[in-house]
Amino acid sequence: MAKTEFRKRIEEFQSILEGQADLAFLPISADLQYLTGIQREMPTFGAVRHPGGWVEGMWIAPHSEPIMTLTRMTSDFNNPGDVDNVIVLGDWDAPEDLLTKIVRELKIVDVGRIALGERTSGESFINLQKFFTGVKFVSATDLLAPQRMVKTESEITLMKKAGRITESAFEAVLA
Repeated sequence: MAKTEFRKRIEEFQSILEGQADLAFLPISADLQYLTGIQREMPTFGAVRHPGGWVEGMWIAPHSEPIMTLTRMTSDFNNPGDVDNVIVLGDWDAPEDLLTKIVRELKIVDVGRIALGERTSGESFINLQKFFTGVKFVSATDLLAPQRMVKTESEITLMKKAGRITESAFEAVLA
């Protein structure tokens, strides 16, 4: 998939955010893979807890360049997808300082509503509540769902190819 297709998806989502939320946070998930191409099935190295992992994902505002934040371990072992603005959180960096930088770079003055992806962790939600006092949280997944339902020609072609491969595999197994 060309970079322009991911860019179009992000821009369309930003226009959907307009009037619905001042900021969106999507953790590594199917929603984020749809928007950027970053793989949602990434190695976790067991039940490892990364310092500041609760800020890992993409931060999107209606009128600013989105920011992808990754922990050092994630960035060392994975491709961040089709994203230009990636910030890596070092093992000893303070996630609150990173979040302050993100809000400043996204040029957000007042945050009244934050849209969260459905795979946002409890740790992320609790820390965001502490950081953004008095905000209302809405579902980013629900805002993105109508956009994800409409398939592009390249997605339809890929789905047809997957169907042919699946049918071929079933035929081989049944034989």
